[in-house]
Amino acid sequence: MEKLKRFTGWMWASACLVLIPAMFVGENKLVPALARATGIHVSARFTGGEVISAEECPGYKVFIHRPVFDGLLGKRSTGFIQVDFVRTAAFPPEFEQTVSYDENGTHSFTIKIKTAGGAPRAEISSKDSKVLGLGMLADGASKLMLRVNIRR
Repeated sequence: MEKLKRFTGWMWASACLVLIPAMFVGENKLVPALARATGIHVSARFTGGEVISAEECPGYKVFIHRPVFDGLLGKRSTGFIQVDFVRTAAFPPEFEQTVSYDENGTHSFTIKIKTAGGAPRAEISSKDSKVLGLGMLADGASKLMLRVNIRR
């Protein structure tokens, strides 16, 4: 029995000497494949959800994400809509974007962004009672990310 334990230990150690370097070499392909196999994905509360529409404007593209109400144990009563403004040239000093996030065809809210004079500033206006207001505005190297808080 002692020889079997010793043999098994040496076999495991030998396998680790091969597997550990192989894991580092194949990490870029192996880790995503293992993540896909388990079905794990990043929460929409971090990614903004799937893009439901895109529009090309002079100097930028607009990507509107699906409404996100996802919670740990179910749907939340409040959520957000993420709108990404991706720079293709230079942003205009001031621009406006109307957004319709539901399928009824009416504009849900209007975003007005001022990029001139330092950090970008955003204002939101809406007649929709489900729109609660501006959530956050993040300025990246090539895009602006805006979240608008909404009610279900």
